[in-house]
Amino acid sequence: MIMYDYGEINNVKTIELTLNGRKRVITVSVELVKDNIHHWNVSFDSGKYLWGKMTWEILFTNDFPRKAPKIRVLTPVFKPYTGHITIGGAICNPILVTGQGWNSETEMLTVIISLIDAMVNTEQPAKLNDGDERVRPYTNEEAEAGRTRYLKNHGWKY
Repeated sequence: MIMYDYGEINNVKTIELTLNGRKRVITVSVELVKDNIHHWNVSFDSGKYLWGKMTWEILFTNDFPRKAPKIRVLTPVFKPYTGHITIGGAICNPILVTGQGWNSETEMLTVIISLIDAMVNTEQPAKLNDGDERVRPYTNEEAEAGRTRYLKNHGWKY
């Protein structure tokens, strides 16, 4: 399933979404990290709209697709708690929680589209850090801490 999803995303090249009531086209690509099919970097480019370029890390456990993958933002840095992004860059969404919104039959492209939609079409859309707060890149440790916090705060178990 991971190989299928990887190929599908690389074949699609663009995603058309309605964000803030406007149709937007976002280019998408996925690269394996160190040729590891369980470790992806997914890049998006919305051009001058939204955030410009954005990269996520997706980690699949050996239990995938029974268990949801871990997804975090690598770049850019967003204002904390906007667009469902934690202070450490983890993405807080039940679709990424086994036993909550995760469905083992959902294709990763659909997950990605859902997460981008949730980052924009929400009460507090994702906003780029404008320099008055954190400016250094997110770390994996911070993302894991953020993930642990949101699981606990929502009463979700992974």
